[in-house]
Amino acid sequence: MDKVEFLRPVIGALRSCVHNHGPINSEWIGSAAKRVVGEIYATIERMGEQRMKPRKMLYVAGPYTAPTAWGIHKNVIRAERESGYLWKYDVPNICPHMNSKNMNGAADESVFYIGGLLMLEACAGVVVVPGWEHSKGTIAEILHALRLGKPVFTRTTQAIEWAKPLSRKTPEECDAFVLEGDFHRYCLVNEHDYEGFVRIYKRMMEKFYEQPLPKRG
Repeated sequence: MDKVEFLRPVIGALRSCVHNHGPINSEWIGSAAKRVVGEIYATIERMGEQRMKPRKMLYVAGPYTAPTAWGIHKNVIRAERESGYLWKYDVPNICPHMNSKNMNGAADESVFYIGGLLMLEACAGVVVVPGWEHSKGTIAEILHALRLGKPVFTRTTQAIEWAKPLSRKTPEECDAFVLEGDFHRYCLVNEHDYEGFVRIYKRMMEKFYEQPLPKRG
């Protein structure tokens, strides 16, 4: 709820008092003040109800590392832009780029990858930043999300349609990857190395669990 929506009922109460007033005296002022204050409290209550509506939190996945500091900075800016767009439309999100920017060298790279997977597990779905196919960390995050049953969106607008409060749309209606097979078909159509992606994910998860990943099936 923005400032205009907040003030509209309050202004309406003031106008009603002005248009329907009798003699302007202390009694009229007290009555007008009571109506205005009542509208303010009612509006605050409605705001609280709106904020308590069930909502889904998304994880912003995208490239972080780059050969140069400038490249890293550009990757952070791209992810920050996607995160801000989600917040603009009332979609809570975790952007790991903002969580660990300027921390190069603070810990081994694998620590940040594993931390990202832990944050992802707390989210309802994932939205990826363009350029994900060149990022081994993002590829691992996509496969990890799908194996946990979390949808992955390649377009932020579609992610918002699914995640915004009271949305009744399914991930499939919003063009999300829902199953690993969806991602596999996408990779085949776009000539991405799916098997290579899976090997990247397996190595990442072996670090995550500190043991070989069990074979599927």
